[in-house]
Amino acid sequence: MKARFLVLLLMLATLTSQKALAQNFPLKARTFSSTVTGSLAICLNPTTFALEACTTKGVLVAPLTVLSVGRGVGDAKGNACSSVVETDSDFPVDASPPLVTKNEHVVAKLTTYDPTTGVGDGTSTTYTGSVRGPRLTAPERLWHPPAHFTMLSPRMAIGLISSLPV
Repeated sequence: MKARFLVLLLMLATLTSQKALAQNFPLKARTFSSTVTGSLAICLNPTTFALEACTTKGVLVAPLTVLSVGRGVGDAKGNACSSVVETDSDFPVDASPPLVTKNEHVVAKLTTYDPTTGVGDGTSTTYTGSVRGPRLTAPERLWHPPAHFTMLSPRMAIGLISSLPV
């Protein structure tokens, strides 16, 4: 489930994307596509396999690789939503099949943002569920982390995470 944080990272970063002026990162309404790849580790109770803090003694550490692709929309006020397909695989690769989540939906909001520097903070919530018109049917809330990001380019929005919640 920590993989959902990578999706948040991209969502928050894409809120300030594509046609910004040089040396300035204004928010604009837009559609966007996203691709996120990376690696992470989740920590589990070795008996129940429930999520645990990685500082817990005797915790089972499960390293994963993540690939996520999606599309979404954002507005000039810093709100965005995206539909995402995510694949999580054991690392190193073993006999376990990858976990594919086809119905992930991320709702994100900037809480602070400086368009002159491209630095901001935001929140998001990731859900799974089917989309019927403007609503999710039987949504399940997966993840709700904060994030801090810095825009690295006025044409391509890339965020840097300052800390990961436990």
